[in-house]
Amino acid sequence: MSDRLLTRAAPKQSRDREGAVKQPRRQHTNAGRLAALSASVFVLELAALHVYFSGGCPWWVPAGGHLAIAFALLAWCYRSRACREDVRLPLLLALSTAVLGPIGPAGTLVTIVLARWYMRNPIPFEEWYRSLFPEAVETTEDQLLKRIAGWDAEDPGGLSAFMDILSFGSLHQKQALIALMTQHFRPAFGSILKRALSDTQAAVRVQAATAINRLENAMLERTLALTGRVREDPNRAEALRNLARHYDEYLYTGILEARREEEVRDQALSAYAQALEADPSDEESVLAMGRLLLRGKRYAEAYQYIERAIKNCPSTRQTGLWHMECLFHLGRFGELREAAGRSRGNLDSFSEFPASAVEAVTLWAGAQP
Repeated sequence: MSDRLLTRAAPKQSRDREGAVKQPRRQHTNAGRLAALSASVFVLELAALHVYFSGGCPWWVPAGGHLAIAFALLAWCYRSRACREDVRLPLLLALSTAVLGPIGPAGTLVTIVLARWYMRNPIPFEEWYRSLFPEAVETTEDQLLKRIAGWDAEDPGGLSAFMDILSFGSLHQKQALIALMTQHFRPAFGSILKRALSDTQAAVRVQAATAINRLENAMLERTLALTGRVREDPNRAEALRNLARHYDEYLYTGILEARREEEVRDQALSAYAQALEADPSDEESVLAMGRLLLRGKRYAEAYQYIERAIKNCPSTRQTGLWHMECLFHLGRFGELREAAGRSRGNLDSFSEFPASAVEAVTLWAGAQP
């Protein structure tokens, strides 16, 4: 007897041929009535608009009619029990009508039609979200993507392969590519993720936006953790240095907008400056500040830090290029020629840099490019 009562009390669920329970479809209640109401409101709003433009009566008459319709819809949403069960579309109708006039009920009517169309075969949210970052399956395509995931930063061909997949690959390939880039993120992948935001397929755009949001959240959590360590001991040079490096790495992820990039650069400079106050002998922070100032086009300040780094520690070829770039933007061309001349004997070692940089050094050194 109790089993029967429990069976009757349980919600009705359909079963497929194997006996598995099917989840009930999520449907908008009273869609038919709401569609009829939307059509009626649309006609009334058009009539009020016609009266207003025809000039047959004072302007406050159609305006009052519009407000009456809007308040009636809001009251209906508040008082109706059926609306409270599923308030999404009724509230959309009320608010859009109040703000947009006849466009509101017309848009609501279109929304109802599209909702009924797409709810025929709904996908649960959990399943849709899991599809954004599918687990790796050992197929030929995924093996290729895994090999590309092992791309070396010094090999530009691997990055081109990522671009090719994003441009010409199938939906599954693009989704697997973005999932791999998110799981094995490197700064060079930031530009690819931003390019995926403008992909022609909506699923790829949504996945790219979700991936960027996930990366930003991870960076934020790391920022909070490192900031907490700095608060524990503000004079601890290592904690300040780690925070500055974190901002520095965040700056080079390639996913930041211009204004946000400027904010992160200022935070990195502030952290490096505090690290130098705690440990004035930290030449790594000196060079990092010069590099960040150069990227921020603050050439005079950048030159001071880069010059100090060159004097106090052995300079690298990259540091030499930064030094020459500062001299160029400051208009100190005589010193630039001298610096390029000192690098003339090591031009072969500059082959790892872009050809334009090598040609510029060769030109200023007085040799034939």
